[in-house]
Amino acid sequence: YSPSFRRRIPFAICTNDFFKVEVDGEETLRYCNARKPPKEIYVPSDSALFSFNSVNGQGKGFSIDYEIVCGKKFTDPAGIIQSFNYPNRANGEFVCDYSIDAPASHAVFITFKYLGLQAYTASECFMKRDDPDTKDYIEISGIAQLNLTYNQRFLCSRYPLIANNRLVVSGGHPINIRYSTSGHQRNTGFLIEYNSTDIGCGGIYTYTGKIKSPNFPEKYLPFMHCVYQINTLWSKRIKLSFETIDLESSNSPNAGCIHDRIEVYTSYVSEDNKGKLMGTFCGMLTPPPIHSENNQMAVVFKSDRSVAGAGFYATFETTDDSYECDQTFTASSGTIFFNGTSSVNPECDYHINIDQGHKILLKINSINMPCHKGSLKMRNGISLQSPGFSLLGPDSDICDTRSFAGELRSHSNRVFLQLKGLDLRSVSFNISYEQIAGGCGGLVEGFAGSISTPQYPLKESKAMECTWRVAVPPGNKIALVISLLDDLASSDDNNFCGMFANNALNIFDGNTQSDATLIRRFCSRLSGDTTVTSADNSLVLEYKQAVTKPVFGFFAHFRTECNGLVFTDFAGTIQSPGYPHAVGERRYCKWIIRVSPGSKVKLFFHHFEMEKKMVEY
Repeated sequence: YSPSFRRRIPFAICTNDFFKVEVDGEETLRYCNARKPPKEIYVPSDSALFSFNSVNGQGKGFSIDYEIVCGKKFTDPAGIIQSFNYPNRANGEFVCDYSIDAPASHAVFITFKYLGLQAYTASECFMKRDDPDTKDYIEISGIAQLNLTYNQRFLCSRYPLIANNRLVVSGGHPINIRYSTSGHQRNTGFLIEYNSTDIGCGGIYTYTGKIKSPNFPEKYLPFMHCVYQINTLWSKRIKLSFETIDLESSNSPNAGCIHDRIEVYTSYVSEDNKGKLMGTFCGMLTPPPIHSENNQMAVVFKSDRSVAGAGFYATFETTDDSYECDQTFTASSGTIFFNGTSSVNPECDYHINIDQGHKILLKINSINMPCHKGSLKMRNGISLQSPGFSLLGPDSDICDTRSFAGELRSHSNRVFLQLKGLDLRSVSFNISYEQIAGGCGGLVEGFAGSISTPQYPLKESKAMECTWRVAVPPGNKIALVISLLDDLASSDDNNFCGMFANNALNIFDGNTQSDATLIRRFCSRLSGDTTVTSADNSLVLEYKQAVTKPVFGFFAHFRTECNGLVFTDFAGTIQSPGYPHAVGERRYCKWIIRVSPGSKVKLFFHHFEMEKKMVEY
């Protein structure tokens, strides 16, 4: 039927003998000899009143055949849907299509009060689910593609289609329910109650404001698919800043966001029509600020049926299109370029945030930065409080006289850079990066440096397994100081940390875990600095974190020990601390080589380079 069905038509030509149709107490159709009915009439209701009026009694009357045409579109905020045969079997084969349409900001609650799908045995319910010849089923479709729990065909009563079980889905797209029956005596239809409520699931936003997940700061609902469209003036851009995030994370280390998640796109119409993905986030680690590429951005929040957190809260604001500071890079490769010819910004922050389970390879292509005007601080983590790159010296920064020509590798999927100075107008640099394979951890070299969990100093509940190998030149030892260790809550009542602790920091003496010796294991909060010294020139740190309460992990720093070391082996190698890299720190080292009486020591210098002013004879 068409929307014009209920339009009142002139009945003046049918006043004596006529046939009329009433729907919901309103006369909608009238026919007579002067205005004959069409061959088919569709009545958009589950009941109608047909009336025949005769004054002259001279005609032959009429004859009607009717049949049930099942299915209906529901747009009211609440209602009841029932199959035509409920609660009995159908007399023959029928396929009925129903749909529930609610606004995008609504959640739709659906309860199957009665479900009479019993035409198949328990084994057939699964074996024949994808069989195109099955004729007794309920099929749900149209819900967000993430929701594979709902988007399928059900041949019998099983989760989530269980009597009196409430289904929750987000609005914004029709929820389609197809009911099919072969007339089987054990297929007795269904009865559904539904209602929709505005929960703030998505919406359209402009210029400046805030967005949050439904029910924030309480736990969000399952099976949500919320789209937040943010727009500003065509000559401007958008900066999105997350204040809080608390989403379900995977219990598999480095698995990424495979459950509940936030996705940020350049644009979004549907799952099949969307722009470039700018970032995917979950867990409790606050994402970096996201900057749009033009005047629009879309934030998509998705949840599944299981664990729920508080959700997220974010703010957005309009920025100038020409603003060159404070950028976030989420692509698998890219270039960070700064040309401060016209810049008046005294400080610029740059975030690199790639997919989880990967690392970042940095290459400094060029730099023009007098050290008295500014420097670029580089951090192996999420913020300025994260560890630096040990090969860059104690301050982990670069400028003209503290340049670095090699490659730098991150220990996780995030890197932070900060350009800061008194006058950046004549400063420029070009740094490229690319995504490389690897999880959490890596090789740490240099005279001294620091190590932390990827989330430090923030907290995270996501499962992770990280392994670092700290290596200093041969002939030296490592003094590792653990400054901060959160309560990993894995020790027993006697504060003993067992080998099967879910959350622990293990420290091994050696080159690899397979041939190393365990020195210490920590799994509870430390009250002060704790120092661990290696027996040789290599330590291995292993950090394990299961899905648990949010923790910041640990922060530690190391230093090369080279004073008072005694060597008694027949042969060996000694290198100055930090070799072969330059070290911008004072060092005083003393090695003692002790051999048996009657023997001598012969030294072979393979490389020798010192500043003249530092050499004393």
